[in-house]
Amino acid sequence: MKQILVIVFIFSASFAKAQHTRPRINMKDTTVYTAVEQQPQFGKDEGAFNKYLLKNLRYAGPYPNENSQGRITAIFIIEKDGSVKQIKIVRPQHTSLERSMIGLLKASPKWRPAIHKGYVVRCQYFMPLFICLASEE
Repeated sequence: MKQILVIVFIFSASFAKAQHTRPRINMKDTTVYTAVEQQPQFGKDEGAFNKYLLKNLRYAGPYPNENSQGRITAIFIIEKDGSVKQIKIVRPQHTSLERSMIGLLKASPKWRPAIHKGYVVRCQYFMPLFICLASEE
C-alpha cells in the first residue's frame, strides 16, 4: 500500500506547476538600489538598447577630429514605472554628443524595472558606451 501512495504522489507532483508571482510594488520605499536580484532591462533582449541607439542617436556637433573615438559613461535611475530619471554623464568628453545621449535616454521607451526580493524597486544603472565617430562622405 505504501508503494502505491508514493507512485501517486510522484505522478501528481510531475503535473504541478510552480506559481509565478508578480513582483509587488511598495510605494513607500524610495530607496535607490545599486545591487538587485534582477537588473532593469530595455526591450526584449540585450541588444535592444544598442538597436535603439543606432537608430536614434544623432551627433549634431563638429567632429573633434576625423575618426575620433571616446567613451561616455552615463549613470541614471530606472524608476518603478520603468522611466529614466536623474541622468548624469561621468567623465565628459564631447559636449554635444553627451547632450544627444541625455536627450536620447530621456526620450527612451520605458524599461522593465528592477526586482529585488519580490518587489519592484528603483535602481541606479551604470552604462558605459564606446563611441566611434567617423565622417560620412
